[in-house]
Amino acid sequence: MPGSAPSTLDTPIIVVHNYIGAASPTQVLLDGAALTANSDYFISLRPSAAELWVTLNRKLAGTHTFQITGATAAYRLYLPLAAR
Repeated sequence: MPGSAPSTLDTPIIVVHNYIGAASPTQVLLDGAALTANSDYFISLRPSAAELWVTLNRKLAGTHTFQITGATAAYRLYLPLAAR
């Protein structure tokens, strides 16, 4: 059906605004499972824009929990992802 939302997200990109970490995250989790950098996900850090871009190297369908643990232990972010 033209104009409808996809049921699967292919290599989704998650942009974290106001990212205050000086370095890339130390850990990225999807549904509680640790992902491997430069294989399961790719990071683009844009400190001048205070942004962190995360490209997941997989297809997602349904609802997922996404977690980033930053360079400092106190920095965590949870995002529910949903493809409809």
